[in-house]
Amino acid sequence: MNYQSFRMRLQKAEMNLSKSEHAVASYVLRHEKELAPLSITELAEKIPTSPSTITRFCQRLNYRNFIEFKTLIEGELRDCDMPSDSIATITSFYEEVLLESSKIIKEKQLLQFISDIKWAKKILVIGIGSSGLTAIEFSVRLARMGINAQSITDSYNMVAQSCLLSADDMLIVISNSGETSEIVEAVKIAAKQGANIQAITKHKDSFLAKTANNAYLTSQSFYISDEKFFNDQLSSLFLIDVITYLLLNEELYSKNYQSTMKVLLKRNIF
Repeated sequence: MNYQSFRMRLQKAEMNLSKSEHAVASYVLRHEKELAPLSITELAEKIPTSPSTITRFCQRLNYRNFIEFKTLIEGELRDCDMPSDSIATITSFYEEVLLESSKIIKEKQLLQFISDIKWAKKILVIGIGSSGLTAIEFSVRLARMGINAQSITDSYNMVAQSCLLSADDMLIVISNSGETSEIVEAVKIAAKQGANIQAITKHKDSFLAKTANNAYLTSQSFYISDEKFFNDQLSSLFLIDVITYLLLNEELYSKNYQSTMKVLLKRNIF
């Protein structure tokens, strides 16, 4: 049997963990380096939970007992290699982009976005190229929460479907430039239909930002002075991660998401 790290085991078992077992996982992820000297009772006091909960947690992750759990995690930490220069460089670039993104995104504004999502009868998420991939990801997340959402990345289809939107519907548009001709055409049509248009873009003065009911700006990566680094969707993905997190605070959406994920995990679909 191939060796499985703590994180691999946790990923496989996560959907079946109880609330108290999730608390154990969360603590361990944050304090892996501090586990070695702790007894099961001492760890339970720090979380706080009971020793029996920790024992069940270890068994769910297919450790024989708490001692094996602790010993194998300690071994993983010893064997952890330092990242190469290139990996460390990209990591620092990610940190820069995400830090800039966190400065731009305003949670109060996102709460209005979430309110609009909850009231929309139908949601269409559109984007072209790499933005289209982000649009697909966003719509899949919404659909798994039980929200009536679909994505379109084909320019002809998005124009056609925009004609079918109404004032009860929402069009979420993901476009870095906010000026792509196919996007502009679809937005103009949706605006005439009275649809609620929400924009995710990098440019506040773009047609998209000025036409949408609300525009959510994402950071740009051009300020990173390394021509080999290219990721124009990282900040957009960060934004939809925050939106997803906030939506899952709603009990209904969280329940729907957990239900769909359990089905997908059983079928080995991720």
